[in-house]
Amino acid sequence: MTLGNGATYTGASIATSAVGPAPLIDAAEAGLPGASAFRVAQCWSAADTGGDPVLDPAVVEGRIVVCDRGVTARVNKSKAVAEAGGVGMILVNTGEESLNADLHFVPTVHLAHTDRDAVKVYAATDGATATIDEATIH
Repeated sequence: MTLGNGATYTGASIATSAVGPAPLIDAAEAGLPGASAFRVAQCWSAADTGGDPVLDPAVVEGRIVVCDRGVTARVNKSKAVAEAGGVGMILVNTGEESLNADLHFVPTVHLAHTDRDAVKVYAATDGATATIDEATIH
């Protein structure tokens, strides 16, 4: 994965196609009014909330979204991004957790917690973009 500032990150992915460069946003900044900030940051899908989406399609559409790992299934997070019109997801660990190459609903890369702060800081800048490459299987 490459950010618009040129920084590159390697994580777990089985993305069958590349996406981007596309606008990048931290999920924490993309919630629907009244949605739980905790659930928004973790990209909870409607399936996890009893049918109530948490991500705002007006903000997410056409973007790659940075989602925190935790509580809900990893693939459900990409489902939430897809349901809101997002085109890709960067899943970031919040602690020393495994990296997993799941079958996601949008092209996804799963990054270690050591990459989280830098990715989120960059996502908060004006004009932030990212590219998720097609996975290279080793």
